[in-house]
Amino acid sequence: MLQIATSPLKRVLQDRRGISAMEYTVLAVGIVAAVALAASALGTDISGALGKIGAYMANVSMPSA
Repeated sequence: MLQIATSPLKRVLQDRRGISAMEYTVLAVGIVAAVALAASALGTDISGALGKIGAYMANVSMPSA
């Protein structure tokens, strides 16, 4: 009786198809965390640089065609 109950559990534990999907998920979470950390650390610098570029572009006159 115990063998009948544990047989499906053994099949589930021996199935390795979901392992690679889990590895990719862990890798994706790590990449997202690294990007979020970099964005929070460099956020003000990037914002300032984009503000300067925007101000420059607003002051540049377009050549007439």
